[in-house]
Amino acid sequence: MKALPRKTSNSILRLLLLWLVSLTLFSCGSMGPAPFDEQPSWDISRISERTTLEGVLDRRCRIGDAMYAAREILLSGPPFYAKFDELDFEKTLLEETTLTRYAPWYARYNVEAALLSSGAGIHLMHGPTLRRAPMNMAESWKSPQDALEARLEIFRKRAGLETSLMTNMFPLFLEFDSADPFYTQAPDFGNAGEGIPPDGSSLLWDPKTIDQTLSPRTLGMTLHANVDFASYYFRSTRLKEDQAARPYLGATPEEGYLGAILMEAAASKLFTLATQFAYNPLTGYLGPMQLDGYDPEFELLFFPSKIRPIFTDLEISGEVSPPKPAEIFLPVDEEPKSTLTDQVSLLLGLCAFIEASDPEGELASQGVFGYAEAGGPLFPVEYHGLARALARCVVKNIDSMHYHEDWQTFVSYAIPGEKGNIVHTEDITQLVIAFERYADLLLDGDPLRDRVLELFEAQVGYVLGAQRFDGMYPRTMIAQSAFTTFPVVWPLEVQSLAIQALLAGYRVLKHPDYKMAALRTYDYVEENLWAIDYQLYRSEEVTNSGTKYSIYTPFAYGTTLGALRSLASATCDSRFGQKVREYIDGLPKSKLLLSELDPTEDQVFAGGKKMDPDGDGIPYAPMACPPFGAAPVFVSKTIVRIP
Repeated sequence: MKALPRKTSNSILRLLLLWLVSLTLFSCGSMGPAPFDEQPSWDISRISERTTLEGVLDRRCRIGDAMYAAREILLSGPPFYAKFDELDFEKTLLEETTLTRYAPWYARYNVEAALLSSGAGIHLMHGPTLRRAPMNMAESWKSPQDALEARLEIFRKRAGLETSLMTNMFPLFLEFDSADPFYTQAPDFGNAGEGIPPDGSSLLWDPKTIDQTLSPRTLGMTLHANVDFASYYFRSTRLKEDQAARPYLGATPEEGYLGAILMEAAASKLFTLATQFAYNPLTGYLGPMQLDGYDPEFELLFFPSKIRPIFTDLEISGEVSPPKPAEIFLPVDEEPKSTLTDQVSLLLGLCAFIEASDPEGELASQGVFGYAEAGGPLFPVEYHGLARALARCVVKNIDSMHYHEDWQTFVSYAIPGEKGNIVHTEDITQLVIAFERYADLLLDGDPLRDRVLELFEAQVGYVLGAQRFDGMYPRTMIAQSAFTTFPVVWPLEVQSLAIQALLAGYRVLKHPDYKMAALRTYDYVEENLWAIDYQLYRSEEVTNSGTKYSIYTPFAYGTTLGALRSLASATCDSRFGQKVREYIDGLPKSKLLLSELDPTEDQVFAGGKKMDPDGDGIPYAPMACPPFGAAPVFVSKTIVRIP
């Protein structure tokens, strides 16, 4: 992806700073402590009695992890299958069915349920990008609900959507960390055959179970999902019959519309980060990030690991709307800290937005971003500059707060003026992956690019040196004790991220040692962890009454798909393409996906009464858990007995 010329970047940043001054945000009030047990008035009774879910250790949906896994499944589907010709892989019916049919729906279920109808976050009607000072000053008096409807009407026209996709949709722009994904009333999925849309109010999750915490890790992962799924929905356009020069947005009207909503949510997330979520240790308050010329050594501003809102209801036309945050504050029970996983997740999400919003990129040519003439861009080029400015701030903070000069590596936890001594392998490996991606977005000669590449080379060497003789990686290390303090365990996500980091080293540094090391870790995983009858890899094990079980999480599942795709690209070995298909086929056995909607096979079931219409082991959403069913999303943790 091409980077903007320096002159253009500086011009964009100056415009952006002026624009932010005029931006009308949702109110945030004072930043002092506030009680956390208050619930918004739109809560409904919690459904407390639930049938035990077989194989599920933690039934909550951790939204960031679910979005991470959904992204990896999507990228392992049609986009990966499209590369088979380039990789010289044989295309078989098995691969085609799994990768182009099953995978995208396993992924879409999660994103569309969690980000568009769960209620587990702050409604897009309060998004700051909807409250810009408009050309017509009368528009500034619109209610948040009216402002959103006006924006959605633009999306509908650009996508060529004639009928509503869903009534009472609840799109989010700030997602909370987790919630129980259970319905509190009979879900209404509509009837597409008769043109009846679903009722989104019936698909809201149990509100009293929502952990109303905002974290950079969750926001970074959801930002990444927003962008990747929107880009997937925008993968092609359709020409209008009357005006070929103005194409409809999206591969289908529905997808074009959903993509625009997800991208609007991503943009509002960026503005909120830039204007409200930076913590100043000198004042003890949250506020705006300094975007122009930020220097953490002069005045540190960082995104803390936990932020909590308290809500106020808005009366609009006699009805109670989804609440907006009245105050945004830090947890009162702990000192604000920075975690490496938070900052890396944010950086990866920002990289995705920078790539998608490139004024010379594919989405710009479709009229989504920038200067295109396809009916005018939906989103201005200033958003690209904002993402670039935020990414620079995040990288500078990672360097300043987490890099330990004595140990020449990055610690996983830090508070202002003090660095920890814990190094999590998965944090370092994700940082290597993020640094490779970010360096590619910077101009040659940029001092920050030089620093990022310097750190990249050092850290990928650190990862290489931490590998055991058999290829395995431990989860946690103490930097000053040569990785020997913690018990040796082999969680699947650590091995998978190590493979991805080593292959990033191979791509950038061109040294075969990194590729050989990645294959050595893969060989360890394949020989010791693959269970062919289950089409799953064994993960971290627990023993109960002498029987061993593997623990699965969406994060572990997603990182493994990413590793297999990376190996396929690095080696052009078709066995990795087949393994991606086999691993996706094994998803139902992991018990991670709580339910599904339309059958993934063309089988008709009478009246939706059958528990598992297509026989894949994933129940139909209304039947998943009495009394009303469960949303089609990933749960946090499952346990599977694999001999």
